[in-house]
Amino acid sequence: GVLADLGQARLPAGNYTQLRLVLVANSADGDPLANSVLPRGATDPDGLVALTTPSGQQSGLKLKTNITVLPDQVADFVIDFDAHKSVQVVGAGASGKYLLRPVIRVMPAYSAITGVAGFLATDLIGGCVECVSLQKAGVAVAHATPNSEGRFVLAAPADVGYTLVVAVPGHATAAVTGVPVVADEVTKVNTSAEAINPPVSATGTLDGRVTVKVGDAEPVGAAGAWVKVLQTLSAGPTIEVASGWVSDDVDPAADGFYSYVVPIEPVQVAAFAPPATLVFAADTDAAAAGFYSLVASLAGSSDLSAALAKLAAAATITTPFEFAVAAP
Repeated sequence: GVLADLGQARLPAGNYTQLRLVLVANSADGDPLANSVLPRGATDPDGLVALTTPSGQQSGLKLKTNITVLPDQVADFVIDFDAHKSVQVVGAGASGKYLLRPVIRVMPAYSAITGVAGFLATDLIGGCVECVSLQKAGVAVAHATPNSEGRFVLAAPADVGYTLVVAVPGHATAAVTGVPVVADEVTKVNTSAEAINPPVSATGTLDGRVTVKVGDAEPVGAAGAWVKVLQTLSAGPTIEVASGWVSDDVDPAADGFYSYVVPIEPVQVAAFAPPATLVFAADTDAAAAGFYSLVASLAGSSDLSAALAKLAAAATITTPFEFAVAAP
């Protein structure tokens, strides 16, 4: 929920439909870490690692916009950068690198952020990295990591029927249904005294490999694939419990793998109905606990999905996906 001012520019009045972002290059002659990331557990600035941006410096990143600039007025807009989806780890250990795959939205800016805010129990903060998300029909539109006080803020377009999802490792998933977002307002789902604190849960593992088969060639790991884990609540909707890029390694034989550790206890669900306090209860269909589905996505191909058998504690369900592509 933090905004950083990128400055101003004078433009002729009119409607603008495209914005281009050009990154400063990492170079030995200039700043070798003009674009960088700080891996978890590292210390700043010694732990900074250069961020690989294959085309960001040359042609820039094109963003579709709909910005109207009126005569003698200021047109404000927000560039919302989704770090959860935008940075991919390539390789492992000292040989690993971080690749920029930007996922960005351009939204109108008002006097306040438009979105949702709330609190997570402070004793869960250490295990919560991008663990809070705002979703619509199983699609996460924003992710957040709480601050030291447990507060999180998620920017999102004005709409109704959002679901706030909290997925802390080792705990049951929590979902707040029916959350509205009103333009120029922040919807507060709870206070610090009523922080979301889902119970501890036993876990299981969902893993596998995503491959792509071109023509009659042998399938290879689909390094650019994305896999998400879904769960459907008994009263709806479907929620995303986990997601991320598959492995991308220096050795192609290690490409395309994914692995997620997920809870087997029922989802803790609360309906958003202010001014009442959130009351969480296990999903009414307790028999559905431990049932998940997977969706694998690859640019240029239709998504692949799989409904899984019930996951038991400490068990592993392995699910391969193969995308078939016509030979050029």
